Amino acid sequence: MTTTIWRLRAELEGGKSFETVADQRDIAAFECEPFGVSLFNFMARPLTMLRYLAWHAGRRQKQHDVATWEAWGDVCLTVTDLDEGGEEAPEVDPGSPAASAGLSSN
Repeated sequence: MTTTIWRLRAELEGGKSFETVADQRDIAAFECEPFGVSLFNFMARPLTMLRYLAWHAGRRQKQHDVATWEAWGDVCLTVTDLDEGGEEAPEVDPGSPAASAGLSSN
């Protein structure tokens, strides 16, 4: 079965951002919207679904004050799925140079 938990980061206008966790409550709300699709078909509208999940979960958890989905479209710049490579890359240990660092172009 497709995952029913998403860890998301929303970037908003004005430099604001928040991380949230969307779950089945948020997915069910998306599926009931006129533009919504079943979780099993969400790839038909992946950006809409991720943006909706971030809005709905963030509102439910009181992480933002955007009251309507329509208003969310005006303030939300991006939503990143943190479980799909959205997390920041780990810092490289300066004591361990990259394998190519010792190679010369001569």
